[in-house]
Amino acid sequence: MARLRHVAVILVVAALAVFVVEPVVFPGATPLVVRLDPDDRVEFYKQVTTVTATFLGFLITAIAILVSLDVKRRIVEDLKRGESFSLLIVNLLAAVVLLFATTCLGIAGVVADDGAHGAELFEALWQTALLGSMIEFALGLFFFAVVTYKVAAYK
Repeated sequence: MARLRHVAVILVVAALAVFVVEPVVFPGATPLVVRLDPDDRVEFYKQVTTVTATFLGFLITAIAILVSLDVKRRIVEDLKRGESFSLLIVNLLAAVVLLFATTCLGIAGVVADDGAHGAELFEALWQTALLGSMIEFALGLFFFAVVTYKVAAYK
């Protein structure tokens, strides 16, 4: 459970960025998505949802490859004994969950956003999920680079 603590911290940081920092830094309507024309906002939801769904597929494939590595190989055994491999798997799983939530919220935004009714809370939650999933994705890439370096430097 301690390994999942970073996910909560990332979500809190993302929420603070959207709900506290953004209104201070950007005067006017917040979240920033609200400022878009309704048609542009729906198009933005579509584009971001396409990207998050693509990242989701990429991460699911990466996790499947990582967990199916041949444990009989010494390098794989050494990697699985170290902390970075398990952190990588946990981080990628957390990123998958957040990307799934962002994708679902984006689809809901495309379907439900009529531009006539205020949906600032929904848009702020969507922005929080988006920011959190992008931070998790970047952190996953960092852990992947660490594991890849360990494999490359293995003698």
